[in-house]
Amino acid sequence: MTKASPAEDDIEVETSEAKGGLGIQSVEIGMGVLAALAGEGGPRSLSHIGRLCDMSRTKAHRYLTSLERSGFVEREPGTGHYRLGAKSVEVGLAALAGLDFPRFGSELLPEICRDVGESVFVSVWGDRGATIVRWEDSGSPVTVNVRVGSTMPLVQSATGQIFGAFLPEDVTAPFVADELKRGLGNAGNIRTVRDAQALFARVRRSGVSLIQGSMLPSIAAVCAPVFDNSGKLVGGLTSLGLMGNFDPDPEGRTVRTVLEWAHRLSARLGARV
Repeated sequence: MTKASPAEDDIEVETSEAKGGLGIQSVEIGMGVLAALAGEGGPRSLSHIGRLCDMSRTKAHRYLTSLERSGFVEREPGTGHYRLGAKSVEVGLAALAGLDFPRFGSELLPEICRDVGESVFVSVWGDRGATIVRWEDSGSPVTVNVRVGSTMPLVQSATGQIFGAFLPEDVTAPFVADELKRGLGNAGNIRTVRDAQALFARVRRSGVSLIQGSMLPSIAAVCAPVFDNSGKLVGGLTSLGLMGNFDPDPEGRTVRTVLEWAHRLSARLGARV
């Protein structure tokens, strides 16, 4: 007697070689369900998750039940909707703890440089201020006197302005006061603390900092912020080039590409962008 064919929803291929290696397809599908739920940002109904994953309620329920048993998913009291469980939070925090922005930002810098088409660098906040930790040259003839280890002024540089805009004021205030005392903001008409605060507020509103020749003659630069999962600034992604060749248009390709990469780096750290 011929055995009846199982319904399509019940077919679960045990192995997958689609990406060049032997794997367990049911695990891949289950992780896809988990990722879809995580992307929703809150509890969702069984029907909603099924539609999201393009599967029937029955099939979605099977995967969600397994994820619930293992602690990766839990049911919301009252509604019965599904949300991420304690095990998902535990794994997520462990993954975030292992992420180091200077390390993986540096690893991606050659690719970012090729995509932007200009020299790029990543910076973090150190004891002496906004500090360059990795630099990648584009090959264009740009001569500057800043390199890895250099600190960037908060009121005068695109990089520094990002830190001035997104770090707590009590952290940056001593650096701003020192720079104003030395006249570093004069080229941009930044002479008082109020001027600096207005500048940083503009940067926060636009989400990016752009300068042209205010720090280094003939050099234009753009810097975008990188955030972690708590919304805290962890660093900046900067691109710079010769004025005339470098596109300073806020809506232009260079600025948009730097912003896109900063968003990708932030997403890698768990930030919602």
